[in-house]
Amino acid sequence: MKPKVIGKCIIEKEEFPDGRIRIKRTTEGITAFELYWHLEQAQEEISKQLMGLLKPDIIKRR
Repeated sequence: MKPKVIGKCIIEKEEFPDGRIRIKRTTEGITAFELYWHLEQAQEEISKQLMGLLKPDIIKRR
């Protein structure tokens, strides 16, 4: 099973002098698994930054 690609499909039309036409289709994007991985990394980074912001506040209250 091919991985689902999230992104955009680019269709290019190439015309030749003798009348032939070639259509090229390419997909630009990332797979759902890659997107999930990037979201997980971002979530971890946000958690670290939030903990960094909260720690000084917790220390001051004591």
